[in-house]
Amino acid sequence: MKVLEIGPGLRAQAHDIFKKGEVTTLDIDPSVKADITADARTMPQELYGKFEVVIASHVLQCIEHWNTENVLKEWAKALIPGGEMHILVPSFEWVISEMAKEKPVNGVMFVLYPIVSNHFNLHYAAFTLRKLRANLDNANLHVIQARTGPTPMLIGPEKFIIDQHYVIAKKPKE
Repeated sequence: MKVLEIGPGLRAQAHDIFKKGEVTTLDIDPSVKADITADARTMPQELYGKFEVVIASHVLQCIEHWNTENVLKEWAKALIPGGEMHILVPSFEWVISEMAKEKPVNGVMFVLYPIVSNHFNLHYAAFTLRKLRANLDNANLHVIQARTGPTPMLIGPEKFIIDQHYVIAKKPKE
């Protein structure tokens, strides 16, 4: 199975999720040393139709909110017909719930205001599960699985548990 991981950062996650996958990484940050250095807001043409899976973990919130559906359409170009898009983003419902508490967990502040080691890590969007599903539908990707749940997040030396959305959508077989 050919897998494209968009925005792997310093540690690609696709190898953990797709243990038998042939993983190619794409990142805009040259210091990451991804297989391909490019801005994924415009998918490089040489990647069109090459992958059975595209995965982006905690990347979509770093894209301008007004550009979400266009970017999802770009990412879908890398998929073969019937291929799967896997999107993981922090749960905005969880952020709102935590911020309303008298003592929110520390991790919520890092979801809202990440430690910015470079300008690629800024957050420009937030997603409820409903909004993320709608964005995928509007990008002509058909949601087949959607869930929200806890996940560990390592921020600097600290580990936090945050809630994230994990949505899988299929590209039509044309």
